[in-house]
Amino acid sequence: NGEAAKGLAVIKQLVSKQPQDVDARLLLARIYLAEQQFSESLEVLKALTDTSNLPKTYWKIKGQSLIANNQRSEAEKHYDAWLQAFPNDKEATIGRLLLLDSENKFADGVEMTQSFLQKRDDVQMQMLLTHFLLMSQDIENAKIAYEKLPSGTLNMPIVKGFLARLLLAEKKLTEALPNALLAYEANPNYRNVVLVMIIYDQLNQGENSLSFLSAHTANHGSDMASRMLLAERQIGGDSANAMRSYELAIEANSKNYVALNNLAYLNLQQGQLQKAKEFAQKA
Repeated sequence: NGEAAKGLAVIKQLVSKQPQDVDARLLLARIYLAEQQFSESLEVLKALTDTSNLPKTYWKIKGQSLIANNQRSEAEKHYDAWLQAFPNDKEATIGRLLLLDSENKFADGVEMTQSFLQKRDDVQMQMLLTHFLLMSQDIENAKIAYEKLPSGTLNMPIVKGFLARLLLAEKKLTEALPNALLAYEANPNYRNVVLVMIIYDQLNQGENSLSFLSAHTANHGSDMASRMLLAERQIGGDSANAMRSYELAIEANSKNYVALNNLAYLNLQQGQLQKAKEFAQKA
C-alpha cells in the first residue's frame, strides 16, 4: 500500500524478538532488497552463518543484493558457493553468467552454458549460449546455436539482436539495421548502441550514426559509456559540445582520467593554458 516504512518496522521488530526465525529474517532482507537498501539487506543476512540448510531464497536474495551493491568479488564467491551446494541450479548458473557477461569473460560464459546444456535442455540457456558465442566473435558456432532456438523466440527483441549481429558478420547491413534497432528499442544499453552505430557507419551513414548517439545520450543521461563515445565523435569537429560531454562525464565520475585528459587537450587547443594544466594534473 506504499507504506514500506511501516511494514519494515513490524518485521524488524519481529526479527529483533525472534532472531533465530530464518523466514522472518529472509522476508526482511527481501523487502530491503525491493526498497533498494542493499547494504541493509546484506547486514540482515550476515546472521545466517550456517548455509547448509538454508532455502533457495537466501542464495537468491544475497546474490542480487551483492550485485546491486556493486560487491562483485563477494558476488562471485557467493555464486560459486551456491553452485557448489546446488551444482545444477539454474538461477545460480544464470547469476554467475551475468557476472561473467558484465566482466566481458565471454569464453567462460560459453563454457558454462555448454556445460549446463549437456545436462539438460533449456531455451533460456540456449539463448545465453548464442549471446556468449556472438560476443566471443565465434560466428560459425553462434549461427548453429541461433538456428537451434525455438521459432517462438525469434521475434523476441534480444533474439533480433542476435540476428542483427549475424547479419552484420555477413555484411548484410541493410537487413541487420532494423533488427538492431528493435533490440535497442527494447533494451537501450551500451552494447546495443554500439551495434546500431557500427551498422550505420558501415553503411556510410555517419550523420545517422551521430544523430542516433546524440539522441540516446539526451534520453539516457546516466549512460556515461555512450557519453564518452559521443565526445570522441565530437572532439574532431565540435569542440564546444565535446567539452560539455567530457564535463558531464567528470561530474558522474571525478576520476575519469580519459575525460580529464581530453579536456586538458581541448583547453590547450583553445589557449586556455591554466585550465589545461589543471585538467592534465588531475588526469
